[in-house]
Amino acid sequence: MLVGIGNVDREDDGVGQLVVQRLSQRHPSWPVLLVRQLLPELVDQVANAPVLIFVDAATDLPPGDVQVSQLASTTSDVSPGLGSHLLHPEPFMALLRLVAATDREPCKAWCVRIGIERLGFGQTLSAPVALAVARGVEQVESLWGRWSAAEVDQ
Repeated sequence: MLVGIGNVDREDDGVGQLVVQRLSQRHPSWPVLLVRQLLPELVDQVANAPVLIFVDAATDLPPGDVQVSQLASTTSDVSPGLGSHLLHPEPFMALLRLVAATDREPCKAWCVRIGIERLGFGQTLSAPVALAVARGVEQVESLWGRWSAAEVDQ
């Protein structure tokens, strides 16, 4: 499942949702979830997903940079992350693992973060973030392809 995070009415903060919307248009069969922020209540909606790819804005990266990281399968810290979202992907995954059935393997999870420049009111992306949307789409497609190939091999 692809999870696009961000507020589309706060300029660059909406980049996570925009990337996932583009992917949904290109790959209509891929499951998606678009949210302003990660909340504990969302755990039920993603609990059975074999893979989660979060796409989010990042204030700690240079504008337009795209960073991909695999989320640890053993994270136990469910304290909220600092920043503009109630939960960041890492503590959200820890919460998911706490409430998920213990008889199945934890799902694979990645986070694609895109450095942002502006958080004002509006729906227009800054130039470096607008250019990074295509790279974000490519990164998610690559992750999805690798996960799909690994599932077929098992």
